[in-house]
Amino acid sequence: MVHHILPACPVCQREDTVVVHEDLGSDGHFCMCAGPDGCGSTFVMNPDGSLSDIF
Repeated sequence: MVHHILPACPVCQREDTVVVHEDLGSDGHFCMCAGPDGCGSTFVMNPDGSLSDIF
């Protein structure tokens, strides 16, 4: 499995809680701020590294 350099969560700013929830192929990766310290936010990390669809 390829490990991507994950961004900090755009909502809570934690850097060690973000996980790739789903690979969207050419659309990037669907990420979630998970774990006991995560805030539960989800967002899309686009192929160019930008973030979108932040919930």
